Amino acid sequence: MALARAAYAVAEELAERDPEAARLLRKAAVSVPARLAGALSADEVFARDSDASEARAALGEVAARAERLPTRGGTSRELALQARALERSVCAALGNTGGFVC
Repeated sequence: MALARAAYAVAEELAERDPEAARLLRKAAVSVPARLAGALSADEVFARDSDASEARAALGEVAARAERLPTRGGTSRELALQARALERSVCAALGNTGGFVC
């Protein structure tokens, strides 16, 4: 949830300059908690791996969008670093048992 809050703060700063980019950043960020919850609560390996893969993809999207959208004070850079670190953590914690790539 901290990532989503940070993404919303960055999006707020960017909204006037690029409303579509801000919307897409928010959209990617809010999908992460649901995907992680799905992965952590999945009973089947395929469902867990699928949700974990989708969470990593959303985190990668948040990071990539934040890297492309510089903000005052470096908040977008901090968001990108946070998203990349969480992406690595998801891969380490949930692993890869069903053919999805970390």
